Amino acid sequence: MTRKILLFAALIAALPAFAAPNSGATPADIQACGTDTLSEPNRNRVEIDLTLELMSSYVCRGSYQSGCSFQPTLEASWRGIFLKAWGSTDLDGIRMREVDLTLGYRIQRFEAAVTDYYVTPADGGGFFTAGDRGPHIFEASVAWTVSERVPLRLWWGTIFAGADVANDGSRNFSSYLHLSYPFTVRRCVDMKAGIGMMPWSTENCFNTRGFAVTNVYLNASKEWTLRNDMKLGLLTQIICNPYRESLNFVGGISFRI
Repeated sequence: MTRKILLFAALIAALPAFAAPNSGATPADIQACGTDTLSEPNRNRVEIDLTLELMSSYVCRGSYQSGCSFQPTLEASWRGIFLKAWGSTDLDGIRMREVDLTLGYRIQRFEAAVTDYYVTPADGGGFFTAGDRGPHIFEASVAWTVSERVPLRLWWGTIFAGADVANDGSRNFSSYLHLSYPFTVRRCVDMKAGIGMMPWSTENCFNTRGFAVTNVYLNASKEWTLRNDMKLGLLTQIICNPYRESLNFVGGISFRI
């Protein structure tokens, strides 16, 4: 099994060598860790971005969360400061409902942010419930892209508050390291290869023990401009979780304005 996992990871890591780097924007990443675009918007005016996605399943950081899901994103940005809301609801609205609120700052190739992840409890309530056993986790993150020529992106996030405690009551400070590399194939299909890992135990949060590679993936997407700034996209992603020995193949459609 270990040999197969290493072969799968090596194959994904080698793919960018056969294609040109892509510095353009792609549809929203299924891991909800931001885009890899290096382009700078007009920083002197408020920019509003709205994306609606319908995904065959919701997989977060390599772990399956729910089946077919509707995932909207709304982001407002001004002079590098951005406020973003992202959500995921399975089609029956029962198994999985999540709302993530992010406040951050980005400049050129650097980004820093704080995110509140809220997952609706089974009883359907409790948004204003705080504490170590509540429905919220709070994460601080930083991201850096090497250069426009080498668009390797490194993202690190650490949970500093909320429902992230071990059985003995101590805080885990659960963390996640994500490396991704976008590129294009035949100048028409946007691709992205990536790997994500948790450097130490995340008991009662992501439920991993010790160092764990949880996310090795390859993403392919294509986007068309319909009218003015409206865009339609198709995306697929094959995701291997070596730690849990699982494999998921996800597809979806996106509509962006």
